[in-house]
Amino acid sequence: MSRLEEIVSAKLALCPKEAAEPFLSLLAAKLGERASGIVLYGSCLNPATRSESSIPDFYVVVPNYCQFYGSISQALLNWFLPPSIFHVRAGERDAKYSVISEKDLKRETSPRARDVYHLGRFSKRIAIGWARDESARLFLASRQVSAMRAVAQRVYFSLPETFSISDLVLQALNLSYLGEFRVEATDKVDRLYEAEKDYYDAAFGAALEEMSSAPWNVTYDSASRVYRRPRRTSFDLWGRYRLSRFLRRSRWRAKLRWPKGIITVPNWLDYLLAKIERTHGIKIELSEKERQHIFIYGWKYFFHLRRKKVLR
Repeated sequence: MSRLEEIVSAKLALCPKEAAEPFLSLLAAKLGERASGIVLYGSCLNPATRSESSIPDFYVVVPNYCQFYGSISQALLNWFLPPSIFHVRAGERDAKYSVISEKDLKRETSPRARDVYHLGRFSKRIAIGWARDESARLFLASRQVSAMRAVAQRVYFSLPETFSISDLVLQALNLSYLGEFRVEATDKVDRLYEAEKDYYDAAFGAALEEMSSAPWNVTYDSASRVYRRPRRTSFDLWGRYRLSRFLRRSRWRAKLRWPKGIITVPNWLDYLLAKIERTHGIKIELSEKERQHIFIYGWKYFFHLRRKKVLR
């Protein structure tokens, strides 16, 4: 087992179940027979990023879509631009869970990922809330290890020739927000890093150790505690072009996911408005007419939020 695998496996086991309940138990009882694992991600993982209004987010990883749904139409919908997003309700609160197959997760947390959606989430701090068996745990751990390696290799091309571990981690954490429209606070990346600094430094430091060989050739100066990468004009130009193209494709695919979310997420508009208010303190009250025709009247709010940099 590599050092990166050891670091990730140990951290994945630390699930703050008190912050995930009662939703985690409800999901395990409802979906456990058809799922291979449930992963917790997002702000609820750490007290530094958790607030009283924070609601846990989950990934439900399934062996395959047909077996999980028992419906070809639902399976096809999930296969198209995975995941499919649903809500689980406890009392007056709803938590979000994303459904993805093992096959799709394996691809989308690898260097072959088609966009940043899953790569970004699995390269951040996550925890295993429930797993069917040990092989499922090992599979989920392998997906985070792969995601961290893939992200480190992508952001390598956005780094200067001399950089610190903090430089790389901040670039890695920010990758999701460059490739998607997200409703997040402007200091979100800094807070994510500070909350789990030791973990990110250790994990991405281990990923950089693995990049000491070709084609990356990263070296570490222990005296100054900085990393160096060689200047190779053609290699760097090609890498920056591929990164730019990857992020453009990610933003395009993110927009294609919006109509799908409207189909699978009940009360999606209320969920979005509540997140904007919770994250930025901006309360938007829509008239009944605006609610009924949100795609006609909602653009003024969209551009207003873009100007305020609420949508990133």
